[in-house]
Amino acid sequence: MNKPVKSSESATPQATALRKRAEETVREKTVQSPENLKALSPDEVRQMLHELEVHQVELEMQNEELRREHEKLDAALARYFDLYDLAPMGYVTLSEQGLILEANLAASTLMGVTRGDLTRQPFSRFILKEDCDIYYLHRKQLLEAHSPSSGQAGAPQPLELRMVKQDGTTLWVHMDVTAAQDADGTPECRIVMKDISARKEAEEELRKSQEQLRDAHRLAHIGIWNWIAETDTVTWTEELYHITGRDPMIPAPTFAEHSNIYAPESWDHLKESVDRAMKTNEAYQLELKLIRPDGTTRWVIAFGGTTCDNQGRIKGLHGTVQDITERWQAEEHLKETLEKLRKSLIGTIQALSSTVETRDPYTAGHQRKVSNLARAIAQEMGLPYDTVDTIRMAGIIHDIGKISVPAEILSKPGILSSIEISLIRVHSQSGYDILKDVGLPYPIAEIALQHHERLDGSGYPQGLKNGQILLEARIISIADVVEAIASYRPYRPALGIDVALEEIEKNAEILYDGEAVEACLRLFREKGFEFESRES
Repeated sequence: MNKPVKSSESATPQATALRKRAEETVREKTVQSPENLKALSPDEVRQMLHELEVHQVELEMQNEELRREHEKLDAALARYFDLYDLAPMGYVTLSEQGLILEANLAASTLMGVTRGDLTRQPFSRFILKEDCDIYYLHRKQLLEAHSPSSGQAGAPQPLELRMVKQDGTTLWVHMDVTAAQDADGTPECRIVMKDISARKEAEEELRKSQEQLRDAHRLAHIGIWNWIAETDTVTWTEELYHITGRDPMIPAPTFAEHSNIYAPESWDHLKESVDRAMKTNEAYQLELKLIRPDGTTRWVIAFGGTTCDNQGRIKGLHGTVQDITERWQAEEHLKETLEKLRKSLIGTIQALSSTVETRDPYTAGHQRKVSNLARAIAQEMGLPYDTVDTIRMAGIIHDIGKISVPAEILSKPGILSSIEISLIRVHSQSGYDILKDVGLPYPIAEIALQHHERLDGSGYPQGLKNGQILLEARIISIADVVEAIASYRPYRPALGIDVALEEIEKNAEILYDGEAVEACLRLFREKGFEFESRES
């Protein structure tokens, strides 16, 4: 026979109460029906006692499990309160009237008040006065939306406003406000809030930077655009509407519709550049003429480059458009002014040339012929236009210094004496002295000075060599020699063009510039160049 199992000493009050109730029930049944016990056999009594002892053990085991669950629950609650209090976010619960019912440490820190002093305080006390209306309206709408009659469940509603700490410090706070009910069904608000002052300061700095950038773009007349190729969607900044003269309330035109903005030739250039950029990822820069709705025209410089997705695929273009109308007009005016000055300069140079030729009738037209040949040589060598034009003007007056040479020496027939030759050689220096302060484009005065210099240093007046001699002077010196040998002079008859060409050919790279000599020979031997008696 099994011995009775004793009750555990660690039994909880709930288990003890349960045992007493069971014993009372047994006694009641025994008193009411004592004959039932008399009718039981000894084995039946032992079996009953055994079952009671088993039930007792089961109850004690259940009681132990319940105790452990209570301990887990207490630990979980402790962790919850630790997380609640130490959370980086502020948690506040408000009554229906807006009073603070509870707040964690982060919330009390945000408001600069201890948790104990926050209880039953109006939350609006910590809202900046200028933002109170925002808070009241938000709270009213939230509670109305969650009223029991509405049948709608509360959802967190965001709100950003300025709060004031106990010490008067202002800060920006982001809130997620939820309308709820407590255990008794009383409405309340639960707020999760975070200090966003740093973000707001950054946003303010960004806003100021963007305003400054917009102002800079406006002052520089720069508009920014973006184009998404797949949808043909174009966006413009405000300044671009101003540049094109279009209504900013109307969406920017698609890329295809830009054909109505630009002049036909400019549109062709733009479309070609865009197509090439989309295929080759090549940026472009163009000067374009656009036509405003009122018919006026503007000149712009357009920059464009591709934009790509995360996989590096080209998805469109973006860029800038800058109004350069004033600059373009100024440049056009400058070009017109320069052209007028150029024509005036040419007239002055021709007048100077005519002065020399008047005093030296035997060499009449020499400077003009040298100028034409020198210009043709420079063009044959592929020199820039400005260099060619400088050579042409320098050729016209390269002998201006002969004004200082007595006319009887210039027109003297026969052989000149060494003294007379010396007087004539002075004309290079005299020409430089005349031209250096006239304000002619550089290097016309230096060309006049150097046009008798030779590569080996045998020339005059300075005996310069090779690279010391200006290219323009080297070219004019060849044209000067060819024209002089081929033409009549008072002291000798014309020797002809073949003799002249032979002279420069045999002395190429010795006295004369080799590349210029080759160009001169090609002009006469291959391209039929001839000296003309009158300027074309």
